[in-house]
Amino acid sequence: MIMDNTNELKKLDHKTLTKSFHRWFWGALTCFSQEHMQTFGYMSSMLPILRKLYPNHDDQVKAIHAYTAFFNTNPMLGTVIVGITASMEQARANGKEISGETINDMRAGLMGPIAGIGDSLIDGTLIPI
Repeated sequence: MIMDNTNELKKLDHKTLTKSFHRWFWGALTCFSQEHMQTFGYMSSMLPILRKLYPNHDDQVKAIHAYTAFFNTNPMLGTVIVGITASMEQARANGKEISGETINDMRAGLMGPIAGIGDSLIDGTLIPI
């Protein structure tokens, strides 16, 4: 568990969430490779959130390890997973017993279903229409 010495609850503001959204939306596929797919775009979108929640650099480094594993989903609906993990990071920063492994398991479990929904609805239906 990563926490600072204050008893204040940490809360993500609109500016931080918007910055994270834009990093995902415009950068999810920028560093794409067959080995990592969208891992670096996902990690980049989480950086503003980690900087806001963990002011100490060492805590940021510990937290970022949850975002180094393989990641690939539909780019349009991937923001859902970014939002869920942002919420989990906020809870972890406020003292909840959520490990990096739990966050990674959750995002790995959502990659396929979100990709299936997004690919069917957006790429297979909306774009052709």
